[in-house]
Amino acid sequence: MKLPGESVIWLRRAISDLQQDLHYALRMTGRNPGYAAAAMLCLAMGIGVNSAVFSLLDGMYFRTLPVPHNDRIVAIDRNGAMPVFWRDYLALRGGLRAFSGLTAAVARGTFMDIERSNLAIEAEAVSANYAVVLGVKAVAGRWFTPADESPGAEPPVVISERIWKTYFHRASSVAGSYVRIESQWYRIVGVAPAGFRGVSPPVTIDAWLPLETFPIFRDQLADPQRRGPEVNLIGRLAQRETVARAGAEMAVIDTHLRQDFPQVKEYVTPITTHVFRGIICSGLLYDIRAIAILLLAVALIVLLIACVNVANLLLSRAAVRQREMALRRSLGASRARLLRQGIAESLILAVGGAGIGILFVAGTDRVLSSFLPALIPESGLRGIYLEMNWRVAGFTAAAALLCALLFSLAPALEASSLDLFTALKMNTRSGRGRSAQRDFYVVAQVSLSLVLLIAAGLLLRALGRTSHIDPGFATDHRIYIRLF
Repeated sequence: MKLPGESVIWLRRAISDLQQDLHYALRMTGRNPGYAAAAMLCLAMGIGVNSAVFSLLDGMYFRTLPVPHNDRIVAIDRNGAMPVFWRDYLALRGGLRAFSGLTAAVARGTFMDIERSNLAIEAEAVSANYAVVLGVKAVAGRWFTPADESPGAEPPVVISERIWKTYFHRASSVAGSYVRIESQWYRIVGVAPAGFRGVSPPVTIDAWLPLETFPIFRDQLADPQRRGPEVNLIGRLAQRETVARAGAEMAVIDTHLRQDFPQVKEYVTPITTHVFRGIICSGLLYDIRAIAILLLAVALIVLLIACVNVANLLLSRAAVRQREMALRRSLGASRARLLRQGIAESLILAVGGAGIGILFVAGTDRVLSSFLPALIPESGLRGIYLEMNWRVAGFTAAAALLCALLFSLAPALEASSLDLFTALKMNTRSGRGRSAQRDFYVVAQVSLSLVLLIAAGLLLRALGRTSHIDPGFATDHRIYIRLF
């Protein structure tokens, strides 16, 4: 049993040894900058791809809204799969005590004209109380008021901070300017805060406008007998209320809706609530599960290839340093100390690779938005954003640590079987021999690369075939126009 004083001495000695190991590892890495740069860049690709994919999936499954008290924001749908209609919103918003507010939103890809520029954007058509329910403040101008939904009111729009910065140069006089969205002119009344991207993650929203002013919804809302467009319902729980109590209260109103409209087949599925994390529609998350698993599998294969590449580099370097390791062993260095120093060198490489990988993630959102398939209907994912939060940072740190442990095992196993007498007689150049471990890692690297190459080839082949499918009618000199 260690006494308290002995524990303190042991801890100080461990910290001193760690500092020495890191200092030595930094010095040895600095002596070979080319080797270190090659290893870090290789790791940056593997860790960066994994962090980018995890950031994308984090936005789909775990990320909460950047609004005050976001743990009280809930999403409302029909069992995560069926739509909620505008008529449901009108029936629910006035009779729920469990909510301090209920708002509706629907995301849609559209086009915005700003002076001479025509932009493909993502817009959210929302109810007038959208910002009040979410607790979002405008950085310039204002959000919507109930008067903006009244007949004959001038159609207003709130633009994103990105649009304000890019096309209006953060001008304080932006309120009062006009833009055209599809066939309708809108007056800019405010600018959303920089961190707010709407309630349709992982898509970034560029403009918000009252749902009743959006051209394609105007006719549907004019007829009170119609069910109206499909919308996403978001509510804020009142103080001391729970999701379960809110769901029970909504079930009563939902029962009345079923009795009043027995012919609506969607009402067979009950209304449900869940805390708003990731994509608002939980049914869509189930639909894209296969794509998420595929993305993770590809990213892990890339990470394994990077680890194998770095392990080969470390094995080659260990072969050159065999005489050095044997000399240090003969002078009294233990295998554990040499192993710690090897792990310290690997950790420095992994930290450098993770840092470069984070920079890689910062510029990957445009690449993903250009090449990923349209996972969310009508959005095209033109505005995907990748956010570096504590979950992504933790994942990146864990991936870097795992990589350091994985590719530090190769030279450690090589050094453990080292024959001191033979190694001491070697000079530096004669130490560059073949290694069974290096042969194994080369085979693993080629195998993983071949799997990745075959999968990519099959994907490209499938995409190529889809462009040559005969639809059964003439397509030359034809265009596609969406009317609703």
